[in-house]
Amino acid sequence: MKQYSGIILLLLLAVIVMTPVRVPYNIESVVVAVPGKEWKVAKDANGIITANLLDMQNGLLLNAVQLNFERGDQVNIRYHLDEQHPTYVAEGKKVITVASIELEQRLIQVESQLLVEERNKAALATGQKPELITQLEAELELARQTLDLQQKNFRRVKGLFEKEAVSQAEFEQAETALNEALSNVKIAEEAIQVARTGEKPETIAAANARIGALKAELDVLRRKKAGYELASPISGKASFVSTPEGDAFVIRDTSVMTLQIPVKMRDQNFLTPGQQVKVKIRETGLVIPARLESIDPTPQLLGGETCVIVHAVPEKAGAPGLWSVPMRCELQLGKVTIREYLRRAIRWQ
Repeated sequence: MKQYSGIILLLLLAVIVMTPVRVPYNIESVVVAVPGKEWKVAKDANGIITANLLDMQNGLLLNAVQLNFERGDQVNIRYHLDEQHPTYVAEGKKVITVASIELEQRLIQVESQLLVEERNKAALATGQKPELITQLEAELELARQTLDLQQKNFRRVKGLFEKEAVSQAEFEQAETALNEALSNVKIAEEAIQVARTGEKPETIAAANARIGALKAELDVLRRKKAGYELASPISGKASFVSTPEGDAFVIRDTSVMTLQIPVKMRDQNFLTPGQQVKVKIRETGLVIPARLESIDPTPQLLGGETCVIVHAVPEKAGAPGLWSVPMRCELQLGKVTIREYLRRAIRWQ
């Protein structure tokens, strides 16, 4: 009886194996969606801001911008995102403005110095007028009042700093403001002296030289400020991400993306470049039709298994559900006969 039972089971198994019924053959794995390009803007612990454009497909750095600031400078970052579509940025759009307090203060100081020098030159060339002297005296008085306030503020901040009640940056900021106030008083005093006494022709040449130097510095400062406005080099989806160095602003070009999927070495023989597959995301149930682009033959050890990395391209550009972290997935290779399914399972496991 047992002999007949075994024969019956073998016959049933043979029938099942030879039946034309087809069953799905899937591979369990994880998937990471890699965009074509990525532009990342980040600020490190030293206050340095970097903006790097990366070719994510080939692992290349296409462009890098680094903004450095003086120690103690207060730097603010402002983002310009579309209120209706805050997660999308078009190529060339200005998305970030970096404001340096130290740069702004220097701009104001140089512009004021240039204005005074130009007035001095006009007085030297046309003769001094009482109304000009009156105006310069008023500017001197204002500069002295500002100096008095900055001296008081510096003494207050210095006392707090010695008690460790304020930061090094706040102390340096107060010191910078005091030095600028001293400089402005000196400039105002010199302007009145020139207006009252008049100068020789060579003094006009010296004034021209000072004006030229101030204009040159002003041009440098303005170009530096313009460099603090960053435009996106690519179109794509914008987001804020956390990194080991701190928060970063990222734009990813999702018009071209690749799905990277590790598969076990024993499964790579069932995969061929150009093959149509489907990638099902376990967490969301999303199914993405894709085409296998290539298989990296370099073995990698992942989770105790020797694997190779499969690169697949979604059929639709900018497919939904982009992720920058691995997600569990099912690589669906289509249906095969029961015989083929058993052959694969028995041969490769």
